[in-house]
Amino acid sequence: MDGTTTWGRWAVNAYQNKVHDLIANTTDPVTDIFGPYNVNEAKIKGIEFELHTSLFNWDLSADASFLNPENEETDNVLARRAKRLANFHADRQWSKWSTGASWRLRGESYSDADNDVKLSGFGLLDLRAAYNIDSDWTIRLTGQNMLDKDYQTVDRYYSLGRTVMLSVHYQP
Repeated sequence: MDGTTTWGRWAVNAYQNKVHDLIANTTDPVTDIFGPYNVNEAKIKGIEFELHTSLFNWDLSADASFLNPENEETDNVLARRAKRLANFHADRQWSKWSTGASWRLRGESYSDADNDVKLSGFGLLDLRAAYNIDSDWTIRLTGQNMLDKDYQTVDRYYSLGRTVMLSVHYQP
């Protein structure tokens, strides 16, 4: 269900998906070999909340997801799927300039199908700025993981630290 009010938009979505023969990826704890495996019966239940509004010329949005991704045969949490996710975004346009920030949160998860290897949750801060040179050309500066957080979405595989990219976009 969703709606629009004087202060903005909102939505609440609930779902339940049953998946037969879900192909998932994991690292075998015995052989240490990464590869696909079959989950015969999986069920993913969840509820999502979304809010969008404007405040002092800033476009603000937030979303949160609460999931129960489980292997129905073992009752384990599906590998590499967090039960809690949230995002917060703030963006503003000033004439030819725009700027924004995002805070992305992810709860703990398991790297393996047996739920023996727990991965910590994390939060990442992303920043962005852009300048519209004209109606066709834009220059953008984006920074991801600006607090240089060490985090993992897969056991023993650390994700990128702080990254910054300058790009030029043409769109006629």
